[in-house]
Amino acid sequence: MMIYVCSPPRMATGGVELLQQLVHELNRQQEDIARILYLDDTPEVGWGVPQQYEKYQNPYTVNTFQGGHAVFIVPEIWAARGEMLFGRWPTVIWWESVDNYFRTHPQELWYSFMQNETMLHMTQSMYAKRFLTENGGVPENRIIEVSDYVNEEFLKGTVSLKASRRSPIVLYNKAKGLEFTNKLIEASPEFHWMPIVGMSPEEIIKNMSESRVYIDFGDHPGKDRMPREAAIRGCCIVTGRNGSASYPEDVPIMGQYKFERKEENIPRICARIGQILENYDACIADFEHYRTVIRGEKTKFESAVGVLISKLQEHFGQ
Repeated sequence: MMIYVCSPPRMATGGVELLQQLVHELNRQQEDIARILYLDDTPEVGWGVPQQYEKYQNPYTVNTFQGGHAVFIVPEIWAARGEMLFGRWPTVIWWESVDNYFRTHPQELWYSFMQNETMLHMTQSMYAKRFLTENGGVPENRIIEVSDYVNEEFLKGTVSLKASRRSPIVLYNKAKGLEFTNKLIEASPEFHWMPIVGMSPEEIIKNMSESRVYIDFGDHPGKDRMPREAAIRGCCIVTGRNGSASYPEDVPIMGQYKFERKEENIPRICARIGQILENYDACIADFEHYRTVIRGEKTKFESAVGVLISKLQEHFGQ
């Protein structure tokens, strides 16, 4: 059995890196069982594996695959493409996101996937798993839970959890929930707000290691990486309750640090941020469990990939 993990070309995102991590781990556990399959509509613009993914040393192919016994793992953003190209091949949809799927696919396709008893589903978050079972009626025996882990660069080096070594800065991702975040900024101009935008990975790590708070009021369509990256670098985390953030399995922080994304909550949110900035030494202890979970993600991922191999072999044959 050859497993082809479909990926967009020339992109560097958390979701794309997860596809790389999966192929790397599949081949580590069972030699030469997996390939990245780049599906490229514009190969004439030039080709090349993104530099940051060269470290995985994954074998890949572009727009072609060998016959024989093949299984295709398709990220949910390309579910329609998977249906079109691989309708006659064993297919697994990997739900790295829920919300992004519905932004690009018609509702009718969703129903056809849910009713396809030969298709398996992988879920990156409890949010996605619950969505499939409760809204799609997918039985749990057709769902394989395979989450992810943060880039190991965020785990390197020492991290100070002392307010004296950190600046009273509030970090936020400008690509996530900006409309609501701007309202928070307007309501609390006395805070030092810093957008994470246009930074290199090294700069992101440095700023997360020196700031006290990271907020994320985005949609959380899957188990987002940036809150975990900020937490493991010593930031206290404040989030909304949209998407995966509403599930303690996905964002395991205390309820007092989660708020509904509503205007009437803005004073309470700003008050909580202010409390963290003033009492970082006390508040950071509330995130020790979250950091412990993050440290164990890679081991959990490796175990899940082992289950995945067994499940694919059982369901689709050797």
